[in-house]
Amino acid sequence: MIDSGYHIDSYESWSSQLVAFNTTQVSFRNQSQQERWVKIWGANQATSIPNKPNFIETNTYPQAIVFNSINQAIYVVNQLAATLQIFNINSELLAEVVLDENIIPTASLVDVAINSITGEAYIIGSISNLLYVVGLNFEITKTMMLGNRPVSVKHNSLTNKLYVQHLLLTTVSVIDLNEDFSLVEIELNAIQSSVAVNEVSGAWATLSKETSNIELFSKENNRIRNSESELSELGNLLFSKDGMKIMAIEKNEKRLVIISISDGEIVQSTPFSFQPHSIQLGDGKNVIVSTIEFNQIIELDEEFNQVAAIETPIKPIHWTKDVENGVFYITDAINNRISVVGDENNSPINYSENYKEVLSNFQHQPILLKHLKVFYSDLNQIPLIRIGTKSSSGKLESRLISLHKYNSPQHISTIYDVQEIKNEIIDGRAFWEVLIPPEQTMTLLLYHS
Repeated sequence: MIDSGYHIDSYESWSSQLVAFNTTQVSFRNQSQQERWVKIWGANQATSIPNKPNFIETNTYPQAIVFNSINQAIYVVNQLAATLQIFNINSELLAEVVLDENIIPTASLVDVAINSITGEAYIIGSISNLLYVVGLNFEITKTMMLGNRPVSVKHNSLTNKLYVQHLLLTTVSVIDLNEDFSLVEIELNAIQSSVAVNEVSGAWATLSKETSNIELFSKENNRIRNSESELSELGNLLFSKDGMKIMAIEKNEKRLVIISISDGEIVQSTPFSFQPHSIQLGDGKNVIVSTIEFNQIIELDEEFNQVAAIETPIKPIHWTKDVENGVFYITDAINNRISVVGDENNSPINYSENYKEVLSNFQHQPILLKHLKVFYSDLNQIPLIRIGTKSSSGKLESRLISLHKYNSPQHISTIYDVQEIKNEIIDGRAFWEVLIPPEQTMTLLLYHS
């Protein structure tokens, strides 16, 4: 082993000492035509391999989107075109349903829900004040007049009822599909900002826009409890998979709060570094949260600990997930398209086959770095590495290192012998960010104990 204080007079003598250490080599290929910052290590932060988005072209101004598990298709409503488009998982257009045939459509489609039993789709026209029903044959089977300015719709698979929230009314419209779309208006004395359905008990809940009070109803629409909250700026109600808790985003505190439905008390909260926007259930008991200050989709386990994260090319405001294939679909209203994220085959960064194994090994068996060699497949004008770590309190610290001063003149090719990060620990908390030029491969050779 090399004594850390041992003075080496020549490159050859110093280099020969490195054979005493263990070595690990990983490489990263940037297949795109743009330089890329790539985050590596950081396993405790659930840093996952970034993915290159594919795009599906849509009609004008796509809004709400949902994955229909009955026919394995993606349903997206285009607000300004007043159309429902259905795509398969190969991004092929299966059908386009015109819901407003006027020359200048004014229906203003804003939301869509899927009947998990029949596969029917329910679309909200916010200006037309209509509910449109589209069957699995992609044809309109029914339209229904609603109260003024409906903005969201949820389906209850236990009761086969729909719950429609309105922008300007203090009521929630409950539609019983088993009784030929019979409608009941539930008066709440305040405009509601969110509606959620308990898929275990059939109960449902609403969130007051002004007071952030959560009101709980039975599946028969009887009030169970009004939970007065001191929290502000609550949004996006969602029942947990076991039906025992209800979740909501507290926007001003950038956290997810978990509330017991038995007594209305907060039992847990999960903070985020960036502004959380919306929540959905994932596979198993997991929960998925999107953030919009730094565009990410984050997966939490049943204890609400972060287990995976993926960066998205646009703000994940309206999105859905194909759980079986692990693919996210995010509407990009400005560019009239859907961003498809999660297919590793389309990643702009090609990771060496051993990277995931090395990442796991370093997380559970940290290393003490003794030396680093960096190789590029071609000339690099800006060789940079950012070294960082995340403390137990969640604070991020990092420093930028230029590799220019470590260029090794002893080699014909461009090799950087980086000594500045000697004795750096690589574990689950440590992370690096490396800048890779377009269409180049960057290789790291780590000497460690």
